[in-house]
Amino acid sequence: MAENAPQSAREKTTGVISLAAAVIAIGGLLFGYNATVIAGAILFIKFEFSLSHFAEETIMGASLAGALIGAAVGGPLADRFGRRPTLLFTAAVFFFGALACAAAMDVLFIGIGRALVGSAIGLVSVVATLYLAEVAPDHVRGRLVGIYMSANMLGVVCGYLVELAFDTSGNWRWMLGFPAIIALPFAIGVWVLPETPRWCLCNNRPDPARAALKRIRGHDRIEEEINQINAGLGQQGSGWGALLAANIRPALYLGVGLGILQRITGISIAFFYGPTIFEFAGMEAISLDIVAGLGVGIALVVGQVASVFVVDKLGRRPLLLIGYAGMVAGLLPLGLAFALPQPSELAQYMAVGGVMLLAGAWAFGPASITFLLISELYPQHVRGPAMSLATVAIWLSFLVVTFTFLTVEGLLGPSTTFWIYGGIAAFALLVTLFKVPETKGKSLEEISASLSGRH
Repeated sequence: MAENAPQSAREKTTGVISLAAAVIAIGGLLFGYNATVIAGAILFIKFEFSLSHFAEETIMGASLAGALIGAAVGGPLADRFGRRPTLLFTAAVFFFGALACAAAMDVLFIGIGRALVGSAIGLVSVVATLYLAEVAPDHVRGRLVGIYMSANMLGVVCGYLVELAFDTSGNWRWMLGFPAIIALPFAIGVWVLPETPRWCLCNNRPDPARAALKRIRGHDRIEEEINQINAGLGQQGSGWGALLAANIRPALYLGVGLGILQRITGISIAFFYGPTIFEFAGMEAISLDIVAGLGVGIALVVGQVASVFVVDKLGRRPLLLIGYAGMVAGLLPLGLAFALPQPSELAQYMAVGGVMLLAGAWAFGPASITFLLISELYPQHVRGPAMSLATVAIWLSFLVVTFTFLTVEGLLGPSTTFWIYGGIAAFALLVTLFKVPETKGKSLEEISASLSGRH
């Protein structure tokens, strides 16, 4: 009987953990869909309301501004009220934001709705991985976060498919309102999930922590884990001020640096330059933007799903190294294809292959591993604000690239721009090689203790 106990415990654990992974994955789906679908919807909104360039930019920028706010407050809210209540709040914001967009009778309400949706995107980008990291068994933590990110990428594809489906009718209200339906099962699922034991112990609630841990692990042998978590809480201070402590700064710099590199290494090329690359390859379509986006989205899903199966076997560092190496391998021929004086069939294959490899490699490594590491690096007493700061760095980097890519490309030309991003990706590979620790199979307390220099 004793020999069968661990296997039995693992079977019980996987049932609850699988439910958590499925529920949080719905949040990832909402993230990816809402971030993508506006690109197609704005074409019809612009026509219906005769938008000026400023009004169009305001609607497009409202979700990004909301995401920055949501990411900034997500960690502190999760620390103050709990991971589960913050996820419930996030589901509500998704629901009402989508409804506001669908029912909007003027541009102002569309902007408000998109700002609400954006704030929900920012919230879920912090709290979803935070929740999964704190409830997952050490040996499957990477896989669970990878499932959430896979749902995120699938949401991107769904956004493009919905745009393609409504391309002839132009029904932008259904495009933007559909997430309200998805937000309902997300809220119901979060309602039945337990609070994370780590948050309960950090807030002096040992009995709810034991109850939650027993439910998550499915066995009675939980005191050892309780003691391990409590030992990791032997820190002074919490909140934003504690981030400046000498033992926290190395992890803080690493998390923020990884977040910035994740976004400035060229992935925006796949989103901004995709239609041009597909057109260069000879594709002719009325909905070229959507078709190109769909192709990139499929590459993202394939790369991310592949990552799920190996992240807890190979580790975090190998996936980051392979991902950045793949991005370099995609950017170099992409730049060469546009540098050739005469377009050829080979150059067309190089261009499309390069952008697809770029997207797939980013999804395989930097996209999910960055969020995973950000959720693993920090001690319990600063995990919320530290993750918020690192996620804000990701969104700010995305904002900077969004507003500079076309300018840089116009000044330097596409080939030089692609090669510059390839150089940045090569630098990110070196940073990973020399600075990023391996966290596979370690508890959150072991990781934070190692980085803070206590071990």
